[in-house]
Amino acid sequence: MRSLQESRQRWKEFNAYNSKDSLKDDILRKQLTSSPCDGIRSLCWKLFLYLPDFAPPTWSPVLSSSRDVFTTLRAKLLGPLETGNIGIYDGDPDHPIDPLAEGPSNPWSKLRKDEELRREIIQDLERCMPDHDYFRSEKVQKQMLDVLFVYCKLNADMGYRQGMHEIVAPILWVVDNDAVQADFEEILENEKYMLEALDPAYVEHDTFSLFQAVMHSARPWYELGEDSDDIGEKGNSPIVEKSRMIHEDLLMAVDPQLARHLKELEVLPQVFLIRWIRLLFGREFPFDQLLVLWDSLFAEDPDFTLVDYICVAMLLRIRWELLEFDYSMTLTLLLRYPQPKHPNLPATFVSDAIYLRNHLDLSGGAYIISKYSNRTPAPVPMLSPAQSPPTSPSRRGIRSSDSPVRRTMSPIAGQTARTIPSSSGLDRLVNDLAKGVVGRSKGWGLGKPIERLMEELQWNKPFENEK
Repeated sequence: MRSLQESRQRWKEFNAYNSKDSLKDDILRKQLTSSPCDGIRSLCWKLFLYLPDFAPPTWSPVLSSSRDVFTTLRAKLLGPLETGNIGIYDGDPDHPIDPLAEGPSNPWSKLRKDEELRREIIQDLERCMPDHDYFRSEKVQKQMLDVLFVYCKLNADMGYRQGMHEIVAPILWVVDNDAVQADFEEILENEKYMLEALDPAYVEHDTFSLFQAVMHSARPWYELGEDSDDIGEKGNSPIVEKSRMIHEDLLMAVDPQLARHLKELEVLPQVFLIRWIRLLFGREFPFDQLLVLWDSLFAEDPDFTLVDYICVAMLLRIRWELLEFDYSMTLTLLLRYPQPKHPNLPATFVSDAIYLRNHLDLSGGAYIISKYSNRTPAPVPMLSPAQSPPTSPSRRGIRSSDSPVRRTMSPIAGQTARTIPSSSGLDRLVNDLAKGVVGRSKGWGLGKPIERLMEELQWNKPFENEK
């Protein structure tokens, strides 16, 4: 929580901007120094993700509506758990409901399912960002639990997926850290909008609204799809299809040598891209630098189509090492991405992604590669159609919004939100994928090295924090 004096200064600087575009331009321009969102980051994220206009007077109805929605959902979905009032008598006190009776309409069955869901979420929260004392707080973990529980109940066709907790954690930290405790008597007339947007009484409410807005675009990444096999090579899982498209279409377009090398090594792109994408790079970069990267991403592309190009930019920046490494060393590098150093900090991947989006060809790839290595890739020899790796037309241009979806109304101020049809798959894609890699590696004579690598990288728990 910030002091009024500190927030007042940041609010004054914020008011120097006259539009979302002017704020966005400054965020992208200052990636090498400090972000204009520092000190007022949660407000910037709200602006880019769900507030309709840059004008402060337009914020009040949206903030009020989104907060009222969460209050209502929380009371309805968490009330029975917190009060113990689960409708033991179904309108007739002479005929109490049997707690052991089966059936979806039995409130005791609903209670047991809710408790099971909360236990599943708690398991992840207990190991969320272990190096940050803030996330060890019982109050903070309860807030994250409630936000995730309400979201999962609201999206019961998907439920909880590993990785969601690592999206909600930075959001809660930002909202809580930016909150301002002040009396209205202390503030100036034009500061009332700041105080309303950063009200500490609504930290949990605003965290839910921001998380809901992020998941509006990120949800397909958590959907497993139907008929997926053990290592994600079949079926229609959106995240697997996205991973293939990034490798076979985008990377092939800008650096076919690297794309073919990874293909020859039989490095499945989903092995590392699932984590990169689902967690919005949260496991790849230090926490403070991740927040600045999110500033740029939210400002430039709240639909997150730019995420695909960020992945390509990350691969290009380490392409020379990847070309020299064997299978096990390549996986180690991709799953322990080297930390970018000043001045090329993680936020610069957003600028590189914007460039690649506009220059998706060999010259665009060569520019990014030489920019960070002062080495230019050799000309790519022409291949006959028979030599070229096949690219499925059905995967070309796949984005989050291209997966099969239906439209429903979002709880946030009546926004239209995407909802994915219910999946029959289990949330075991990455764990099964890792097991599949071990099985295949034995045929290559690499069984033991891969098993040791997996043990080192804790692949059996792909979304647990690495200590």
